Amino acid sequence: MKNTLYSLIVLLLLSNPLYARTMNILVYPFENTGKKVYSWISAGMTDTVISDLNNIQDIHVVSDLDRKRALQEIELGQTGIFNEKTIAKVGKLTGADLIFTGSYTVIGEKIRVTAKLIRVSTGVIDKSVKIDGVLKDIFDVQDKVVLSLMSRTEKIRIPDIKPVELNESEKRVIVKKYRPALDAYKWYAKGMEVRDLDPEKGLSYFTRAYKIDPEYVDALIKIGHTTGRVFNRYEEALHHLALAEKLMKRKGKEKSAKYAYLKMNIGIVHGANNQWSAAQKNYLESKRIYEDLSLLNSDGYTALLTNIGGSYLETGRSDTALEYFLESKKIQDGGGLTISNQYSALLNNIGNLYMQKGELDRALGYYTESKEIKDKLGLSGSPQYSINLNNIGVVHFNRREIDKAMYYYKKAKDIRDRLKLQNTREYASLMMDMGIIYSMKKDYQPALQHYEQSRTIMNSLRLQKTKSYSLLLMNLGATYKSQGKLDRAMEYLSRSLDLKEELGLTNTTGYGHALLNIGAVYLKRGEKKRAGGFFRKAYNAYQRAGYNGRMKSVALKFARKYE
Repeated sequence: MKNTLYSLIVLLLLSNPLYARTMNILVYPFENTGKKVYSWISAGMTDTVISDLNNIQDIHVVSDLDRKRALQEIELGQTGIFNEKTIAKVGKLTGADLIFTGSYTVIGEKIRVTAKLIRVSTGVIDKSVKIDGVLKDIFDVQDKVVLSLMSRTEKIRIPDIKPVELNESEKRVIVKKYRPALDAYKWYAKGMEVRDLDPEKGLSYFTRAYKIDPEYVDALIKIGHTTGRVFNRYEEALHHLALAEKLMKRKGKEKSAKYAYLKMNIGIVHGANNQWSAAQKNYLESKRIYEDLSLLNSDGYTALLTNIGGSYLETGRSDTALEYFLESKKIQDGGGLTISNQYSALLNNIGNLYMQKGELDRALGYYTESKEIKDKLGLSGSPQYSINLNNIGVVHFNRREIDKAMYYYKKAKDIRDRLKLQNTREYASLMMDMGIIYSMKKDYQPALQHYEQSRTIMNSLRLQKTKSYSLLLMNLGATYKSQGKLDRAMEYLSRSLDLKEELGLTNTTGYGHALLNIGAVYLKRGEKKRAGGFFRKAYNAYQRAGYNGRMKSVALKFARKYE
């Protein structure tokens, strides 16, 4: 009897693996096989299906951004119409197990959708179903697409992957969601269709959709996302996101994946505007909702964890930041989602953390791994890739490998020049980094020219109350110090220090650097005791920031010598 019981336990363990991961589903755009005038339906249907699937606990939906990134690599070596095998390759690059896709055609007032479910491992269609309807009832058609493909998904068994079960409450969320006016949906879908290549036009279409239907939350969120994250118009973005939040609260939708996504976007805009307290408040509320809904394997939740970590990193709480980064990494590792744009961004953030700690080898390892993922995804000409190159350059700079640093800075600049992204925060930072190199080489004129170009960009973007601006002021001060222009140096260094204190950045490595530079100015003036006090303050700031780089030992050495 004992042996029989043991055999039964072993059998149960083998048939129900303890570490089964969540099924990953990619939504590949439905192909328009009819008139071009109905091409907008593809973008609208893709968005709707992804939105519906994001409410289901037992699956992870691959982000549409990662699908586009993978597609870029495929397009480098492919021409012509994509077949199921090619689409499956896109799925494999994104870590998907199944793909929801298909085609549609509109004739008169009628629409026919052929929905397909493809297994990534074989590239073979597992399920194909035809759904007929009329254009004015397109929302019913889209619901049937999701429910029919999910019905088949529930029957699929893949080793080491948790079976999917669509419960009744999840079905209700899908069929009971808000249905905007058809004209509003049309303009929203048109906006989704063009936003990547022409964000200005996309924004105008989202705005038109909202004007037609003022209850259209999705349109408001996209307006807020585009104005805030693409055009850096933060007040305008927060206004529209606040309207979306008000609408969702009035409709009692606070306990939904969409509301959690909305709160995350509000946090992102606050963070971009250096309002970190407000950012974290919204992030943590978003986190609570995702957890209450048990959507811990969702793309939104892992992105949220990375954003929370980034907010703590920006405010000098690197240990807390690392906890969130590692939690996000654990989920993505377990889900087989390591070749994705989001995973690459996470690794870049972890690299930033170790950079701030002064652990250059670890920082470089994460930056390089992040870059290699982008290489695999065909992103070597993307803005994000230029950020990777810039960060690698910063590591070499801190290693005193000046020529290597400039090499990476120039490669990053070439990408941004080619993409015409000169009037951006990232370009301003890049100009500042290049200015530092010239300053170190004692080429002060080009150094100051690069700093001024950086300042012009930041002023145009209204970034005078940001961490980046405080860094620019500090570097201007350090350059004037090196030239022996001590009064001017002190003016810029004091402004940098005041701004860091105003922004609550007293527990950061940058705060320590500013104090160290002020101490150096006082030392050059012959005020040794006063210099020693600033060196001690710099050392204490480095301690609070968890920084263990070369400047920390310099600060301690001079504090002991001159106090």
